[in-house]
Amino acid sequence: MNTLLNALKESGIVVKEVETVKNGVSCTGYQIDNGSNIKPVIYHSPEETIEAFVARVCEIAKKPVPQVDVEMITSREYLLDKSFICLQKKGSEKICKRDFLDLEMYVRVGVDIADGTGTIKVTPEMAEKAGITEDDLFRAAKENSEERAQILSLAEAIGLDEAVIGVNPFYVASYPDKAHGAGLLAVMKVLHDFCDAKGYDQIYILPSSTEEILLLPVKFSDPETLATMVNSVNTETVDPLLQLNPTAYLYDDNLDTVTIACAYD
Repeated sequence: MNTLLNALKESGIVVKEVETVKNGVSCTGYQIDNGSNIKPVIYHSPEETIEAFVARVCEIAKKPVPQVDVEMITSREYLLDKSFICLQKKGSEKICKRDFLDLEMYVRVGVDIADGTGTIKVTPEMAEKAGITEDDLFRAAKENSEERAQILSLAEAIGLDEAVIGVNPFYVASYPDKAHGAGLLAVMKVLHDFCDAKGYDQIYILPSSTEEILLLPVKFSDPETLATMVNSVNTETVDPLLQLNPTAYLYDDNLDTVTIACAYD
């Protein structure tokens, strides 16, 4: 038996090993059977000890059992109001998705659970049940993303005074909950409004992870250097399940388009 699975079962947790796709990457997760219609799947990082992983799963298993109103979240009104745009690596998941350059754009919907909020990926079956075409779903998700978008200077994003880190040309774009913010790379109005407010004709966009993107006026660097930087950050600091491709993108405000400026080779 898998060492992790055995350790979890010895702790008394009802859990099973499942094969999933996360951010376009096939991986093994551990699903807690908590008697709810929402069964959390927990992933183990290679840097995490078995003891620490088991302790973390035990804490999650102790939390109040969430229940999600399936009828509500698959209603037309709910999906159109709560959906938003995300990006991930290309994969084989059967979800509402479209190709976007070297990535895939897909839709998540927010859900309220007992101890907070969460999100789930929208599937074609969910959209069909709600009587929504995928065109209407993506249109609503982009409008919701436009309203939710948050762009901060790097100093504001990390909570430091600019006097401490000095003037920095980077800006951080994400959603307020700091999750799935890389989807803003595919929301042209957000990029246009930023450039319009700052007076930029072109900006480079770097996928820090699936959670956020960095915006940089083109005068401060070149695409080859930036693609190399993204690759280094991925290799050294970003969880593989949160990594996007080591690519620097270019947004041209005059054309209102995003293109690949340089893909790390």
